[in-house]
Amino acid sequence: KPSGTTIKIWWKTDWKRQEVYYSVRLSGKPVAWFLVGFSDHGKYRGSDFCKFDGANVVDGYIGRGLAMETDIQQDCVFYGRNKNDGSFRFMKKFQTCDMRDYAVEVGTTQFVVATGIGDEKYLTEATFEANITKGNEHLVHHMEIYQCENPGHDFQWLYNGDCNSEHKPRETHGCSKVIAAWAFGAGPVVYPPEAGMPLGGPGFYPYLMVEIHYNNVERERDVVDNSGFTITYTDQLRPYDAGILELGLIYSDANSIPPRQSAFPITGYCVADCTQNFPPEGINIFATQLHAHLTGRKLWTSHYRNGVKIGEVNRENHYSPHWQHVNMLGRPINVLPGGYGIEDEMCVNYIHYYPASEVEVCKSAIDNSTLRAFFEQMGVNPTMEISEMYKAAKWSRERYSNLQELFNVGDLNMHCLQHDGDPFPNHPSGWQHVPQPEIRVGPFDIVRPPFECPAIND
Repeated sequence: KPSGTTIKIWWKTDWKRQEVYYSVRLSGKPVAWFLVGFSDHGKYRGSDFCKFDGANVVDGYIGRGLAMETDIQQDCVFYGRNKNDGSFRFMKKFQTCDMRDYAVEVGTTQFVVATGIGDEKYLTEATFEANITKGNEHLVHHMEIYQCENPGHDFQWLYNGDCNSEHKPRETHGCSKVIAAWAFGAGPVVYPPEAGMPLGGPGFYPYLMVEIHYNNVERERDVVDNSGFTITYTDQLRPYDAGILELGLIYSDANSIPPRQSAFPITGYCVADCTQNFPPEGINIFATQLHAHLTGRKLWTSHYRNGVKIGEVNRENHYSPHWQHVNMLGRPINVLPGGYGIEDEMCVNYIHYYPASEVEVCKSAIDNSTLRAFFEQMGVNPTMEISEMYKAAKWSRERYSNLQELFNVGDLNMHCLQHDGDPFPNHPSGWQHVPQPEIRVGPFDIVRPPFECPAIND
């Protein structure tokens, strides 16, 4: 939003024609031109754009030195201007086969604008959204609210400090049930009419813990931050309690990428032994938030039933750690029972669902003993720390391929955790050496996804 000017953008998708229709409205102080860009990385350079100069819309791209270059093939179709409200309309196809144009795909398309965009605040009866201290937007990376368990004795909940400090009271370990999560770029979460996150009421221990992760790249000093959450609640309860479930990869060195790899997919599993703790009717996912750091490029969550892929919960082929939005699903997906800094990678999906279950975390890593045996065959001392084994190994193309095969078929260590952070009890192997789920039928697509269904001809 430039000083004195308000800009709003709307769009409508025609799936049959594979076209997107945009409407842009400018009000207040006039501007000489306005640019809407399309990017898979959120940066100006290398992005596709449609530029409105007051009379026409020009198709182009942003090259070196942020120079605006005009495309030979013009694919921004101008649909006119309304002088009364200052709006203009244009259309672009999903794909134009022009090497200078952005191909719109399922997932996130990031806008870049030359002069800014207005921000509409949207709240309903039951929502939560981040409230970031002005001026600290570049420092606050992600935040979570945890519900605390009753420690069973009198305790003064006054701790305010480093989450990893040795002085952190042991009672805070009972603060493990996530009731709200936010990452940089995410907007508010609006609960559907069917469900809401329970807050208060009988049996609710009235203490919450807010955990904030900072990314202070420039090592700024004497910064005061009061960031947190704004929660809007209602006493008109919905039919179901909602929950948040963390899927993906365990934060472990076992889930490491070997050196000098341009691409290296790793899969996290939520196995049937864990989903058996869902309610009998299953859970209904209504929103998801994929989360990774600087190395993440493509993230998705697949839905399998009886060994057959029946769909995807969500997919981000153009993931950016700088815009980690919460994706509100158009239709709930029914699933039946069956620590680190930004330099350290993670790959998780926070799914919002109802009805609430006892499962808080369902994540995996390759089994440690299986991984140590792999490195021992390479001549590496298996008693070393796992991170050191990756460094000590003498890698070759064949060994990269062998590790990838191990990740694809090897046994798993599972984190199948309850709200108190403890594993579900009485598992036959203690959640170690868990076989990978059997995929009986590979996903059928016009183009086979090699990261999800690998083959020798990849």
